[in-house]
Amino acid sequence: MYAGTTSGLWKTTNEGGEWKPHHTRDWVVNAILIDPKNPQRVILGTEREGVQISENGGQRCRRHNGFDHQHILDVAIDRENPDHALVVLTFDTNAFLATKDGGATWTTTRPRTQAL
Repeated sequence: MYAGTTSGLWKTTNEGGEWKPHHTRDWVVNAILIDPKNPQRVILGTEREGVQISENGGQRCRRHNGFDHQHILDVAIDRENPDHALVVLTFDTNAFLATKDGGATWTTTRPRTQAL
């Protein structure tokens, strides 16, 4: 189990009995996504560090794009097609960014709305 905090990413392997920090403790982790097809792949939405991806269960991360200035509020991934993802930003007029190629490229998108 993972916890995203204002003190970085934390992980427990014993149902919360002991928590261990991962990476630098000055990260603010707002969103955590675990790939349902590969639980070792963990995607983090952070403040000032952009989208970070770990391929080894959170041990090491690599910056996946240039969203350094963005505040990422949430990340969603399509379970049927894991290359499709949506990132929700805060403090930005283009609050939704989408990728269809695993994060190689991103486009601004607007959510569909339904009349009530």
